[in-house]
Amino acid sequence: MIKMPINATTVISGPHIQVDGQYHGQLMFAFNDGRTVSRGVRAANLADWNQLLADLPDVVQNNAEKRDADAGIGANTEITSVGEASAEQRAVAYLRAAMGKKRAIDAYSLLIKFNNYRLVRGWSMSQVAVNLAGAGLEATEWARIRTMYEYLSASGRPDIMANASAIQSQWDDR
Repeated sequence: MIKMPINATTVISGPHIQVDGQYHGQLMFAFNDGRTVSRGVRAANLADWNQLLADLPDVVQNNAEKRDADAGIGANTEITSVGEASAEQRAVAYLRAAMGKKRAIDAYSLLIKFNNYRLVRGWSMSQVAVNLAGAGLEATEWARIRTMYEYLSASGRPDIMANASAIQSQWDDR
């Protein structure tokens, strides 16, 4: 994946000193691919303003990665890099999305997509936490997700969930 990190931070306006003594202004962050993000910022003093100029590009970059990782998660989409998000960040987003599903079949569908991703990479289940730690997956989080996956994929459960889903769909269509 080719990341398009922020290559320029421009002060659009400011810093203006407000009545309360705070510094206020507008910054624009430009990514290598031409996208821009503007953000209003406040700082208590000029030193804090200068620190924001140094720190905010990383914050904006991380926010872009998170937003891109969460975009388009679904059972019909592959786990690949998207925008600023690496495939590993997207994989973690799939796992977290599965944990947030109310219906077991919806969670299982995302977990199956992740399992395919894992198998293509040749990872064992015990390697997942290590391989995705850099993308923000914690070992305890993976342990909970793995337990959920093992429960949902146990003998007969996928068929039961699929049948229940078909029955629910027919019921909803009446």
